[in-house]
Amino acid sequence: MPDIYHNYQFLKFNTLAEVEDYVTHPEYTYEIDRPGLCYAFWIQKKSDTRFDVSLMFNDQFNDDFAGSGVPRQADAVWDPIRPQANIRAYYKYMTGGYSIMQNLIANTILRSVTEQTASIAMVTVPQN
Repeated sequence: MPDIYHNYQFLKFNTLAEVEDYVTHPEYTYEIDRPGLCYAFWIQKKSDTRFDVSLMFNDQFNDDFAGSGVPRQADAVWDPIRPQANIRAYYKYMTGGYSIMQNLIANTILRSVTEQTASIAMVTVPQN
């Protein structure tokens, strides 16, 4: 049985394929033993200094600004017509869990390399 923290369950998968199978299962979110995932990440160590990371979020389109976690990944990263930064997208990354997951992953990797003697306070740089 998974650990429970404030009514959230922490699930562990052995492979990225298991995560894909889990979220594409026809009974995903409909069975009590198959709850929906808010976030998922996968870290694969390639060498002592190289890691591959996959970070998965729900980026389904929602007209309600606060209704989806991160900006849609299908949208273009840069718009040549708009010279200023996309503040809405930046805000969603900062408040939708992305920066927290990014920090957790960075600390997980750093601690595995340094034998748990180091930590990163935050990896986000504010936009001007």
